[in-house]
Amino acid sequence: GGDDGGTTLFQPAPWAAEVMDAMFGKLEAAVAGIEGASVEHNTFCVSVHFRCCHPDDHGAVVAAAEAAVAADASQLRLTQGRKVVEVRPRVDWDKGKALGFLLDRLVSPHEAAGERSLPLYIGDDRTDEDAFEVLRQRGDGVTILVSDKVKETKAEFTLSSPSEVQEFLDKVLEMSDERGVGRDDYVCSHPAA
Repeated sequence: GGDDGGTTLFQPAPWAAEVMDAMFGKLEAAVAGIEGASVEHNTFCVSVHFRCCHPDDHGAVVAAAEAAVAADASQLRLTQGRKVVEVRPRVDWDKGKALGFLLDRLVSPHEAAGERSLPLYIGDDRTDEDAFEVLRQRGDGVTILVSDKVKETKAEFTLSSPSEVQEFLDKVLEMSDERGVGRDDYVCSHPAA
């Protein structure tokens, strides 16, 4: 980790950028013939989406990703989310560890100075469960799963759709305004995708 003029940097797998660039090209070629499949390069995660594919093609997308990763299995791992498979570097890092890292650097110093905070984590995928667990173990924060289906989760609360998330956040801001807490007092982050 380091500091470049106010931005906290952390890179758990500096070797992975080149490997992920190559994997992006490999996966694009692997699913090119599957209608509706798309590949997204998120720097240290390459996602293969099959939400827009015909259901009969879902298995082919997963199999293509599995085959692409097999050659680099010592360096890469495959995880599956909701109609997406993600290729990640084989490092001990997940959304929970990322959240803990951010909380330690962004929230803890403010709390040590006597300022109050309430971390809010909103997620809609299995990969968010690690972050829900981190806040549960810390004993602070609010965790919200976004799902229109009843499922087991480590989140404390559930909202059924992105529009409900928007309504909830609007209400939180409205209540804050009523209590005289300015919007500049917030450190905001985007909901998990």
